[in-house]
Amino acid sequence: MEIIVPVNNIETYVVCKIDQQQVAIPLRYVEHVVDIVEISQLAHAPDFIVGTINYHGEFIAVVNLRDAFSLPVREYLLSDKLLIITSDFMKYALWVDFVGDVHEIQLDKIQDSGKILVQKDYIKGVFKLENGTVLICDPAMFFTSEQLDLLKRALKT
Repeated sequence: MEIIVPVNNIETYVVCKIDQQQVAIPLRYVEHVVDIVEISQLAHAPDFIVGTINYHGEFIAVVNLRDAFSLPVREYLLSDKLLIITSDFMKYALWVDFVGDVHEIQLDKIQDSGKILVQKDYIKGVFKLENGTVLICDPAMFFTSEQLDLLKRALKT
């Protein structure tokens, strides 16, 4: 995996909401933000995968972030969004309730998440905005290697 060094100790994030939880995804991973579309079922996929969408002729998995944050499952709404993520290992979509602004955050304003929360591999830090606390998520860490293998096998069937 390539190490990205932020310019001038600033990292740029897309801030989203899942229920009342604000999460930030590094902008370098976000290829596109699209309106929710019909999600097709995917047999033999891990539980946190809702299904797949056709994105420019490519079938990509849709990750249910509600599961990652232990939030109640719900049907998707027409106002929901999908963040198309390109990571080192694959392209996939994150299903979120709302996509807000892009924020440039000074690295010294980011706190270690281990001091505040139960540690999860995909939560890399926390920062504050006027409207509350934001959890920084690393899209490369949403999957364990076993989950990734399961998902790749499911996408091939």
